[in-house]
Amino acid sequence: MLFIPREPTASGVPKVYPHTLTGQFLEKYEVEQVYHVDEMVVVLEKFCPSVILTLAGTNRSSGVQLKKTEFPRMELFKINTDVLYPAMTKCRMIKTSHELEIMTSANDITVDAHRHVMQRSRPGMTEFQCEALYFQYMRYVAGCTQEAHQPVFASGKNVAFLRHGQGAALKIKKILPGELCLLNTAVSYCGYTADIVTTFPASGKFSPHQAAVYEAVLATQSAVLSCVRPGVTWASLERVAARTLLDALVRIGIVTGTVEDMVEAGIADVFHLMDLGHSVGIDAHDVTDGGLVLEEGMVLAVGPGCLFNDVVLDRALRHPLQSKFLVADVVQKFRSMGGARVQDNVVVTSTGAVNLTKLPRSVDDVEECMKRSRAFRCDSTPIESFLENFKTTAPRHSNFVSVNLV
Repeated sequence: MLFIPREPTASGVPKVYPHTLTGQFLEKYEVEQVYHVDEMVVVLEKFCPSVILTLAGTNRSSGVQLKKTEFPRMELFKINTDVLYPAMTKCRMIKTSHELEIMTSANDITVDAHRHVMQRSRPGMTEFQCEALYFQYMRYVAGCTQEAHQPVFASGKNVAFLRHGQGAALKIKKILPGELCLLNTAVSYCGYTADIVTTFPASGKFSPHQAAVYEAVLATQSAVLSCVRPGVTWASLERVAARTLLDALVRIGIVTGTVEDMVEAGIADVFHLMDLGHSVGIDAHDVTDGGLVLEEGMVLAVGPGCLFNDVVLDRALRHPLQSKFLVADVVQKFRSMGGARVQDNVVVTSTGAVNLTKLPRSVDDVEECMKRSRAFRCDSTPIESFLENFKTTAPRHSNFVSVNLV
């Protein structure tokens, strides 16, 4: 049973394209009956439900609390707010094959958009111009007009700030030769998201210091992904990430001491300033239950990083315990690079993680990708056959076309 708003509006002008009750709504939503919202009380009284389940809860991943469900004469019915949210959360955590097909498409589109930005960003451009390259691809080529969160494009020391440029902040900084750039995006495609982070060198080639940190992040992600399987706890993956990153930083010479001692002192948190990842689905930070244990069919964003944030580093260098593990003169050499992050979307399967994000990730592959600058063609596979059977209330898609953007 579905209740919909009554159109047209009081002014007589429909706000959206009108649908017929017995036609498109019944077909799209696959429900048996459709009524208007202003008929809700009469209909509910007719069916005399013993209890009405309403959504109430907080997204543990994003912290967003659902707006309280209200409807006229609600006091006439017995309302339960405890059952529905956990059940819906469970449904959203485990993806169907159809959902995975959509999310694979979302990843493929985003991968092409990230390649587009990597191959066209240049020293001398501003951060907002580079972000515009992402929107150019998403809007002009892919027809995607919605984002699950505002994109982040950062360069140099700005990379160390997780939400740089979001809100009303101006991204007017110019990219300097030799800097690292970071792109963090979450497109909304047919109601589902792909939340991906890419780090690349503005000049097309990593410096030795940049490559060392970048490879440390890649090694951390690889170690985490090798442990992904049903039954594994998210907390255990965070421990794997902390130990792997610290081991790499010891080899680089940024920190010193045993990994166990540094874990105890919280040294990983000095560099890994973000969560390891989160569930992905209808929201970029999708719903999860408490104490996440991986199950087959979950889709996760796995995004380790190593950031050199001046505020955090200065605090650690003043800390009586943490300062013993930091090699101050080496840390100083890495401050200006900002850091590196990578984030891919993976499916939990019975045999491990399947990565949906097919971006170039190794140092060599990133540099090779950027060599192909301006020779890149946006040749995407037509998806008409996929869209034929896709039913959604508000699809955010367009048929792909072959476009050469130069």
